[in-house]
Amino acid sequence: MEDKRTVVLSALFVALVAVFAFGIGLITASSFNVTAKASAAEIKPIPQAKVDYANPFVQVVKNARKGVVSIKGERTDYINVWSPWDDLFNDPFFRKFFGGPPSQPRKRPLKRSWLGSGFIVNIDGENYVLTNNHVVEGAQKLTITLDNGETIADRYVELVGRDPTTDVAVLRINKKEDFPALPVGNSDDLQVGEWVIAIGSPFGLRGTVTAGVVSAKGRSDIPLREGLIVEDFIQTDAAINPGNSGGPLLNIKGEVVGINTAIVSNTNIGIGFAIPINLAMDVAKSLIKTGTVARGYLGIIPQELTDDVKEALRMKKNQSGVVVAYVENDSPAEKGGLKPGDVIIKFNGKDVTNVTQFRIMVATTPPGKKVKVVVIRDGKRKTLEIKLGERPELAKMKKSEKEKVVEGEEEWLGMKVESITPSVLESLGIKEKESGVIVTEVSDDSPAFEKGIEPGDIIKKVENIEIHDITDFRKAKKKYGKSRKPVIFQVKKPNGVWKLVAIKGG
Repeated sequence: MEDKRTVVLSALFVALVAVFAFGIGLITASSFNVTAKASAAEIKPIPQAKVDYANPFVQVVKNARKGVVSIKGERTDYINVWSPWDDLFNDPFFRKFFGGPPSQPRKRPLKRSWLGSGFIVNIDGENYVLTNNHVVEGAQKLTITLDNGETIADRYVELVGRDPTTDVAVLRINKKEDFPALPVGNSDDLQVGEWVIAIGSPFGLRGTVTAGVVSAKGRSDIPLREGLIVEDFIQTDAAINPGNSGGPLLNIKGEVVGINTAIVSNTNIGIGFAIPINLAMDVAKSLIKTGTVARGYLGIIPQELTDDVKEALRMKKNQSGVVVAYVENDSPAEKGGLKPGDVIIKFNGKDVTNVTQFRIMVATTPPGKKVKVVVIRDGKRKTLEIKLGERPELAKMKKSEKEKVVEGEEEWLGMKVESITPSVLESLGIKEKESGVIVTEVSDDSPAFEKGIEPGDIIKKVENIEIHDITDFRKAKKKYGKSRKPVIFQVKKPNGVWKLVAIKGG
């Protein structure tokens, strides 16, 4: 009986467990079904966000590249080439028996070329190209290539002026076209850490863009190149490589804030420097107006005011200025009463903070202007009035005598000629002034070659046309280029011998 009771209770327990489990199953299934229906009816897919993967650099570059140019400089130097027979002909024993003048070396042309960058700006309603002085210095021919690939021949490129002291040069494109000009910003407003963009033609790769930040401002005493007097560089980590020189440094608004000029690195991955655009524009306007830049001259060697110097001169620690280390004899500074040991704290009404700033203040003050210079001497303030002079090496030259780029080369009868420039005369070892055009190349088997025309020959006259430069030569070519008769050329050889040469070729 007891066993039967146990079996009944066990069966009842199992039944209750089964019922309970079934109920839980129904509730669970019902819950899953409701959730599924809610998901289908109420939950919507998350819309994909519209992401603009471009950044501000893209639009800046699109606008700015149109006004950035590539500049190619070319020149021809002449080197002496001796024949193996020259030693024999110049031997005293040979000349004693056979006579004759000593043999002269032949001049062989050596062509040089280099690349730089530049950019177009509008100054007083006219477009100009700004670049570095070292990009155009020594060039006999300059060619400009626009971003769209259009090439401006050298005959349309005019060197308006250049300033070695700031490494700034100005070119003009003498073509009636509407070239895009870049907006000019204010380099004084630049902040350290601000984004900047460099555009140029490093290694001939036109339109190359690099970006970085302003690493520092007011850098000076940088071992860049000789002749720099005014140094106030913007330092940047934007990559500036060979060929970038003369290109624009832009802020994030697309405004030019500097001219890229140099990099200090042995691996082309280093520290870049740019000329502040405010300084460059002042120089450019002066070059356009007068053909040169006059620099104020004081005639001292300034030195930074260190704490030790302040203590020795019994000055306050928070006092700023520069100390006069040396005064040149008969200089404006000596005439105005400046002495070694003076501490200059004000110049022309402005506080003096350091040597770099002081040099710029003096250099950008017009020569001949009288300025008040406040100094501390023997612990007392003293005000001097000094009339600035002009730097001896930057004596003002007349605009009519300013240097111009040669108007290119011309080819006729198998010979190529160029105008004679001071650099050509120097390479030929010619000291006296010379006019005409110089032969740079002669094609083999050409009419000129057959008549003995050689590189280094100077053409002085063609028929009745005196040849002073490439323009005269082009006139002669136009007039006699189709002549069926021989054309008479008056030629001066490198050894000074004059010849008349009749060349027929048409």
